[in-house]
Amino acid sequence: MDFDSLVGEVNEFLGATDIFVRGDQKLQRMRDLMAALGNPQNEVRAVHVAGTSGKTSTAYFAAEFLRRAGYEVGLTVSPHIEDVRERAIIGGEVLSKGEYAGRLAEFLELVREIGLQPSYFEFYMAFFYWLAVWEKLDFVVVETGLGGLHDGSNVISRPDKICIITDIGFDHMEILGESLAEIAEQKAGIIQSGNAVFMYEQGLEVMDVVRARCEEVGAKLTVVRDDESPDFQVRNAGLAAQALEEQVGLTPGDLADMQVPARAEEFSWRGKKVILDGAHNPQKLRAFADFVKSRGDEAAILVVSFGANKAASLAENLAILRELGERVVLASFQDMSLETNFRESLDFAVMEEAAKEAGFGDVEVGGAAESALERAAKKADELGVKKIIVVGSFFLASDARRVMMDKIKLLTTQ
Repeated sequence: MDFDSLVGEVNEFLGATDIFVRGDQKLQRMRDLMAALGNPQNEVRAVHVAGTSGKTSTAYFAAEFLRRAGYEVGLTVSPHIEDVRERAIIGGEVLSKGEYAGRLAEFLELVREIGLQPSYFEFYMAFFYWLAVWEKLDFVVVETGLGGLHDGSNVISRPDKICIITDIGFDHMEILGESLAEIAEQKAGIIQSGNAVFMYEQGLEVMDVVRARCEEVGAKLTVVRDDESPDFQVRNAGLAAQALEEQVGLTPGDLADMQVPARAEEFSWRGKKVILDGAHNPQKLRAFADFVKSRGDEAAILVVSFGANKAASLAENLAILRELGERVVLASFQDMSLETNFRESLDFAVMEEAAKEAGFGDVEVGGAAESALERAAKKADELGVKKIIVVGSFFLASDARRVMMDKIKLLTTQ
């Protein structure tokens, strides 16, 4: 079976799963699956990354530090951007579609024989752990999906696990809690007995929770010195570097040449510089805005969208983005994946009113990602602007990235 057909078959199988199971019940389902597979998650040493902002980039940097030091490394992040193979990156690369399909078909048959019904996230996380053993990896770098304590990734019980906690803020509050302490408790849930934990100093409400968790389970906390760079990717790489320097003994090199997909990622498209980022809450957007401003104050056209679940923070989000320009093209998205349970953007009328209230002087409704990008490029041509910023939702960033990558691939093959 080819890759696309097999992914469709997996989706059909997973469509019967109740994704709304919460708390310990949900994690128990994952534990049962891993036990039936022989607990492969404990066969390879792990770096486990949780947090609100920066965890995907930090995971990418950690994996790349290890790879360049000569280790065989696997990386899993979510959600994926182009296709599901990004949830099992081996040696810095996705597997070919043929090789991936072969392993996935074998794993799907194994899960069917076991007779358990995992969620989308659980299935692909279990597949990654299983694949890591098959590939004889030295390390896996694992990004949590949501939270930590009850997250499907949180089944590793090795005492030599390295935990990295990135900046914690308000996001997914309907699931993780209304206070920073409640959210921190969920994130710190990945910390297990004997683990080494690394994080930057954060507010007292967060640090008290993390320190209490470390004391409770017998883990060692190291608070990393923060150089407070306006480039949040420098901070993310620095956190990963110190954790691995202390725990693995490697000497981290310079990763300035590395771009993390849809995280402050830069493209040259239609004669414009495009900066693409999936930032979608005030904490992420503040870091992104500071990063962009640190790179220069040239005029930019913004392409922006926010999910329907971000209505409460919409005004604050747009006020931050207003610092980057006065012209915005509003975009829409609709994610139909099993993992997100069909998430879509806010209504244009809601975003348009909020954008005007935030002080944008030029607000245009642009449609889906491709249409919005084209409108932004046309507006930039008319005004002589050389920069476009795409931000506000990971799903918008993913859609826009796909549009630009398709055009770039088309040009290189002509």
